[in-house]
Amino acid sequence: MKQQLKDHWIIALISTAAAIAGIFGVLHSLTPDPVERPLAVRYLEHYYGAVTRNPRSCCFDELDSTYQSLHPNHTLSDYVAFFRQFNQIDVAHVRDAPDGYFKAQITYHYRDGRSPATETDWFKLVCPEKSELPRVGCDVGDVSVDDVTNKYR
Repeated sequence: MKQQLKDHWIIALISTAAAIAGIFGVLHSLTPDPVERPLAVRYLEHYYGAVTRNPRSCCFDELDSTYQSLHPNHTLSDYVAFFRQFNQIDVAHVRDAPDGYFKAQITYHYRDGRSPATETDWFKLVCPEKSELPRVGCDVGDVSVDDVTNKYR
């Protein structure tokens, strides 16, 4: 009887460990996925196209919490004022970079006729957890900006 109780305890411990490992595996698989480069290109082109058409209705809420915590006074009005300076923003040369980032050449075309300004920015883009579920993918409308701090500048 003692041996059976001891064996039962060991089996229960092994079962519990297996269940925890299974739960961890599921939770780990539901973390946001990094975005592949073709989707990053489509997302950045969509973002900059939409934000130059109407910055009041596009994309301020897509700024990540890291950016927001580093710029607590950055308001929607500031965002709109910044993007209203431009009639077009071009995205070119999107390339993979370290740590899941992309770098892209961004060219800002001013409304007032000033010469365009070009810079290389770094972006970390992710797909939401739900993209891990069967038959649920990630498209431009699902992408979110995980880091826009440009820590690599």
